[in-house]
Amino acid sequence: MRDDLRRVTSRRWSLERARPDGWLLTSPYGSGALQLDPAVDEEALPPGIGAEEVQQEFVDEALQHVGDRVVDALADHGMALRCRAHAAPLTVCAGRWVCDSRAAHDVADVGSLRRGHAEVIASSDS
Repeated sequence: MRDDLRRVTSRRWSLERARPDGWLLTSPYGSGALQLDPAVDEEALPPGIGAEEVQQEFVDEALQHVGDRVVDALADHGMALRCRAHAAPLTVCAGRWVCDSRAAHDVADVGSLRRGHAEVIASSDS
């Protein structure tokens, strides 16, 4: 995710594990702790899935939590990560960056986001 942000902004980002339940995000816009909820809702997993699918669900949920905290941290600094095609916010779902527009399309896998896909802009919500 750090590399996605570096490619999109051409600036230095750092996303480092600070504690078992948190990360430290340092960006050109400021820095702050990202608190993660370490609990996984195992009851929300589909019944009858195998160990490999359970592992992927955990990975996807962790990526979504980190993605949500990164988006929140950007908002705290008056910035937003937007889809270039639709100028809509990006979120993370199932290991992919997703455009939150009416088109609701997958933009890129987490780790593969490029400048042509997204941009960090001053948020109109701040």
